[in-house]
Amino acid sequence: MLTRSASHGFRAFRDAAQIRRTMVENRMLERTRHEAVYTRIEARPSADALALIAALWQV
Repeated sequence: MLTRSASHGFRAFRDAAQIRRTMVENRMLERTRHEAVYTRIEARPSADALALIAALWQV
């Protein structure tokens, strides 16, 4: 996940647990009941996600 700040440009978000939770919420990862194992869900990105990826490559 990237955040944008006018004075700092793009910077990486450094909270791994929050990144995993966000990826599970967005159906990019599945996790076991006790959150011990995470598995990537193979899927084509949505049109919005593809537009965001394209915009980030132009920066």
